Amino acid sequence: MLTISPPLSRWLKLCTLGSASFLANLLWTTVVWGQSATSSASTTETSLISPEREDISSVPRLHQLQLPSTNATDLLPTCDNDLSEISNPSIKSHCQAQTKLLAQIVETTEDRLKINFTSEDPRAFTFGLGSEIGEPTALKGPTRLEVTEAIGQPLTDFPVAGFLQQGFGPGQRLLLEILGDPQAFAVDLSYSIAPKTIPGAFSINVQSSRSFVGVFREGDNDIKLPRGADPWVQREGGGVEYYFPFSSQFRLAGAINYNLVSVRPGAFTTRLTSRDAEGNRVTVSDDGLDTLLTLNLAGWYASLDDLGFPSKGSKLVFGIDASIPIGDADISYGRYSGNLSQFIPLNIFGFTKGPRVLVLNVQGGSITGDVPPYEAYTMGGTNTVRGYRGGDLGTGKSFLITSVEYRFPIANNLKVLVDFDLQGTLFFDYGTDFDTADQVIGKPAAVRDKPGDGYGYGLGVHAKTDFGLIRLEFASNDRGNFEVNFTVGDRY
Repeated sequence: MLTISPPLSRWLKLCTLGSASFLANLLWTTVVWGQSATSSASTTETSLISPEREDISSVPRLHQLQLPSTNATDLLPTCDNDLSEISNPSIKSHCQAQTKLLAQIVETTEDRLKINFTSEDPRAFTFGLGSEIGEPTALKGPTRLEVTEAIGQPLTDFPVAGFLQQGFGPGQRLLLEILGDPQAFAVDLSYSIAPKTIPGAFSINVQSSRSFVGVFREGDNDIKLPRGADPWVQREGGGVEYYFPFSSQFRLAGAINYNLVSVRPGAFTTRLTSRDAEGNRVTVSDDGLDTLLTLNLAGWYASLDDLGFPSKGSKLVFGIDASIPIGDADISYGRYSGNLSQFIPLNIFGFTKGPRVLVLNVQGGSITGDVPPYEAYTMGGTNTVRGYRGGDLGTGKSFLITSVEYRFPIANNLKVLVDFDLQGTLFFDYGTDFDTADQVIGKPAAVRDKPGDGYGYGLGVHAKTDFGLIRLEFASNDRGNFEVNFTVGDRY
C-alpha cells in the first residue's frame, strides 16, 4: 500500500478539501451569475443561442429541457403549437429562441451512435439505441462520458447501449440507460428538470455497474484474484447535478456523487476482495468496500462547424474531481483532467469530394493525494493509444496522450442497409504515465509489467451515417503488436 508521511498526508488533505471548497464556491457563483444574467435579458433576441445560428429541426422536442426565463416574455403564451401555426411575429420569435435553448442539453450527443424511436409529444414514452446524455455531465454513470477515457471506463468488446425515456412535459424527463456487453453490465436511472425559478437544469441519478477495467487486465504478468478469478469492479451510487449553459459554445456542470466501489471475483457475486493473488491491494479499505464522496465539475467548450462530423474548429473538455474522506477507506484526492482537440482543414489527398481534415488531440491529467487503482489514469485501447489493448500501456497518477490524425474522403452516397459516406484515416498516438505507476495504490501497472509509455500508428476506414460514426481501425505499436479495433462513436 502507498505510504504517506503524516505531515504530507495532512497537506494533501488540506489541498483536497481546498479543491472541494473551490468547487462548491464556483457552483454557487454559477447559480447566482446565471440568475443575474437571465434577469438582465430584455428581449428574446439576447437569449443564449441565436435562432439564426443552428438548425435544430432534427432534434426531437421530447429530448429538450426547457431553460426558463424571468423576463417579460414569460407573459407570452406557451409554445405548444407548431411554429408554422403561430402568426404573431413577437410570439413566434419568442418560441424560436426558447426552442434553441431547449435543444442545448441534448445537442452534444451528436457524435455518439444514436437511433431514436421518438414522438413529438413532450409527455410521450420513447426509446432507442445509444445515449441521450450529452456533454458536459458531472454525474458518474456507465454511459456518461468522462473528460478522457483514461479515467476508469469499462473494458468492453462491443457494448450495446439503449435508453427508455418518459417525458413529463417541457423541461422534465425520466431516463433509463442500459449498457450490455460480455465484460460489462450497467444501468443509470436519472430524472432531470429545468425549474422556472432559476436558469439551467437539475438532474439526479442512481446507477450500478459491473465490469472489467483495464487497470487490472493485460500486461506481461497476468495477475488474477485468489482462486484464479478475474477481477470485476462494481460501482453503485448516485448524485445530484446542476447544469448551466453560459452560451451555445460553453457549458458547465457541477455535481456531488456518492459511490460504493468494490472488487469481486464475479459479476454478480456478493464476495468482496481487497487484494489480488499476489497480495497487492485492489481496494483501499481492508474489507474490500471503498466509499467515495466526491465534488465534481465538468466543462465543455466547442467552436465546431459540425458537432457530429467536425471538419473545422476546436473542442475542449475539462474536469475537476475532489474526494472528501469518509468511511473506512478515508480516501482523499484531487484530480485535474483536460482533453483538447483541434480540427484543421488540410487538402493533402483524397479520392472524392468531401472534407480533408487534420486532427490534433492532446489529453492529460494529474491526481494529488490518494490514488485508488480504479480511479487512476489507464492507457491503451481504441480511444486512448491505438495499437495497445485496453489498459495494456499503463496506469499512473499522471498521464499525457497526444494524437495526430488525417481524415480523407474515399466514397460518398454508399448504401449497405443504411446510407453512408466512407472516409479513410491515418493516425499516430503516443502516451506516457511520467513514471508514476508506483504511486498508485497496489501498483497495478508495475506488478503487471506494463511499459508506461509507448506509441501506436495505423490506418482505418470510417462510415459516416445518419446515426453516428462507425470506425474500423488497424494499428501496430512500438512493441511489435497488432490490433484491430471496431467501434462506434468518435474518439475526439
